[in-house]
Amino acid sequence: MIPRAFFGLFSLFVSSTALAQSSTLFDVYSQAIESDPRVKIAQLQVEMGKAQQDSAFGALLPQASAAAQLSKNDVEFDADSEPDQSYDGERYVFQVRQTLFNWQALSERAKAEKLVAQREAELLDVLGMLLVDVSQRYFDVLLADGGVRLLEDEMSLVRQQLEETEALYDRNLVPVTDFLETQARMDSVQTQLIEAKNDAALSREELSALTGSEVGELAPIREDFTPPKLSNVMEYWTALSLENNALLDSRREAVKVALEAVQEQKGGHYPTVDLILSAQRSDIGFDNQASPQRDTEYIGIDINLPIYSGGS
Repeated sequence: MIPRAFFGLFSLFVSSTALAQSSTLFDVYSQAIESDPRVKIAQLQVEMGKAQQDSAFGALLPQASAAAQLSKNDVEFDADSEPDQSYDGERYVFQVRQTLFNWQALSERAKAEKLVAQREAELLDVLGMLLVDVSQRYFDVLLADGGVRLLEDEMSLVRQQLEETEALYDRNLVPVTDFLETQARMDSVQTQLIEAKNDAALSREELSALTGSEVGELAPIREDFTPPKLSNVMEYWTALSLENNALLDSRREAVKVALEAVQEQKGGHYPTVDLILSAQRSDIGFDNQASPQRDTEYIGIDINLPIYSGGS
């Protein structure tokens, strides 16, 4: 799930000659998306939100149920004039219930829809922050590698200078101070090179922590790359950020989710209206009394109005 604009941005400054053998920023970012736990958590949150949305929508669809009751009945009468009875009973019921009005269920569905929008905005924010982290560490590696190469070149020059100074010193053509100064310079550059290599290794480890795998050679920045110039005033970019920032979008959706949750709770005070279709076959009557087998079909409107629920 990588926006196309990211790929276009990467292609502007990544060297095309290094694409075949080196990892580009786009490649590293793709690996980070696959392994970063923050992205995985955000993706699962989106899936959970969609599942809740499906569940809330399902509550508004027809609900069908079937029930069967098989019983063994023994009836004993206190009066001697009535003989005791023992008989088997059967009852089969099929019912379909369709919600016509349920403000609580409608609000729950609206809340679930806004929750999905909130989770998707949070995912985009995580992807954006991951891009910042990957870019920062990617450029840190390039900078560290560049520092190592510079010190290696300087090391070669100082080593050559030391060899020349040593040869001149052996012939008594330069004072010992020149030889010792060059040797000290050699030791200093060697120390700096060791530190630079350690910094480069640490930078690669930090980048590998995002990708979940060892990072190889990285594609350098194109030499002809020039950053685009920004136009417009600061107020323009501020307004654009406020409008398109994924984190702010997620917070706006969170407010909408909370408002729908309030409506959902208010819906508990409103009446519910259901259409009921029922078919029953039974040979058991009231109070499990024996009765001739009969088929009963029923269609009706069920209206419930809560009056008092203990203050809850």
